Amino acid sequence: MAIRVAIFSKMARSIIALAFVLLAVAFSSVAWPQAHSPYAMRDSGFPAEDFWRTAWIDNDRVLFTGVELGSYRCSFGNPGCGGRGLRNSAFIWIVSQNKVVPYRDRILVDLCMQQGYVSYKAREKPEDARGSIFAGRFGRESKRQLTKGEYWFNPISCRYFTKPPLWAKRRMDGRFIQPLLEQDGFIDYGLRDFSKTTPEEIRRTFPVFWSADGNTSRRLDIEARYRENIPLRFSYAPFAEEYFARASTSISSNVEPAFYLSRTGELRKVDLPKGPWGGWHYFAVRPGIFFIGGVRRSFSQPGNAGGYLFAQGHVTKVVTGNPRQVSVSPDGCK
Repeated sequence: MAIRVAIFSKMARSIIALAFVLLAVAFSSVAWPQAHSPYAMRDSGFPAEDFWRTAWIDNDRVLFTGVELGSYRCSFGNPGCGGRGLRNSAFIWIVSQNKVVPYRDRILVDLCMQQGYVSYKAREKPEDARGSIFAGRFGRESKRQLTKGEYWFNPISCRYFTKPPLWAKRRMDGRFIQPLLEQDGFIDYGLRDFSKTTPEEIRRTFPVFWSADGNTSRRLDIEARYRENIPLRFSYAPFAEEYFARASTSISSNVEPAFYLSRTGELRKVDLPKGPWGGWHYFAVRPGIFFIGGVRRSFSQPGNAGGYLFAQGHVTKVVTGNPRQVSVSPDGCK
């Protein structure tokens, strides 16, 4: 089984692929292959930026924002100037060929990719502080004429709407709503304003899975203690055709739960063991759950910081460093 991760290394300043789970990752420090790891790294050798998201176009191509080769330092405030004062553009890494090709002469801000549909923001002029929104099928995305406050965005499907979908109307009614894929529906976590309810009511309130048309619902048996810090944020795993979220809780326990949600509302829980690795970003992959954890001592002393894989009841460290900007390929494993 091969799994790949695209990684940014601050020192190597390049995108790296880890033959592990088809992940795209940016590193904020050096990326070291873990000793005795069964997974190999692949380095594109191309300078990249870890400020901006990465996204898999398909199971072989990674879309990312990188440094234009041969460019000089630019003036902050210019549309193409990156966070380190170097000119940035969008590129595609073809992993199987270890080849990087230009895509767009722009920085892709808030990059989102789902099943061939892409959206992002990009500044075209210095006075365009917020950036224009581009969206559409990948390779054919176009600039959208949207007015701030008059559109709604679904971070699961990456789509913008000028007319409020049902989930947006519920949100405007004061509910804490997470949209799913448009055809699947949305999750209602209850009142957004906690001051309008009581702790006891919050404990008795369970999230509800609603169908897209709002005609059918299903209670999700996720206890309040797993929602006490922030409501769960589900992401979509196309390789499994289900959603995934890790619970947030301060309750003392030897395990941390994660939840898988089917597209029709069936829920299952997986207990993640706690350990010295900690953990803060979790991703569903075909072999199990990939997460970022540990603490880095310095750039030259990574400590136990790195990427870990939870599979078949065990946690294995697969890469050392500080991964950032992780994204999973459509098939989750290749």
